[in-house]
Amino acid sequence: MAAVRVAVGIVRQGERFLVGERQPGQALPGYAEFPGGKLHPDESPKAGVLREIAEETGLAAETGHWTMEVEHIYPHGHCLITFVECRCDDRREPRPPFRWLTLSEVEALRFPEGNAAMWERYRRERIGGQGNASPRDAE
Repeated sequence: MAAVRVAVGIVRQGERFLVGERQPGQALPGYAEFPGGKLHPDESPKAGVLREIAEETGLAAETGHWTMEVEHIYPHGHCLITFVECRCDDRREPRPPFRWLTLSEVEALRFPEGNAAMWERYRRERIGGQGNASPRDAE
């Protein structure tokens, strides 16, 4: 089975992060998620993540330089996920189910397991290891 290409944004606004909750009818309902989704054919991860952020949250963002690629096989499919650091200066509130959370609030959430290694690395490299824990994996 070929991997589905996905781009996910780690969107920051100062010390806050943009996080949503997966809804009923989606894979892994109730788990936390960063904005993102499937890439269009020939779409770059940076272009795709900006499109997905705008579609899902109604906010405009800019991509940074930090990226990380993770390949993960979920029960519902095989994904090649590119995580992209983004910045959002848009002061409007995001569309639900997305909201701005502090680092400690993000670390208390349960994310799909494909996100855990990425978050730990991102926190270590880009936040300087602040905080005591990483988001809980899906069990």
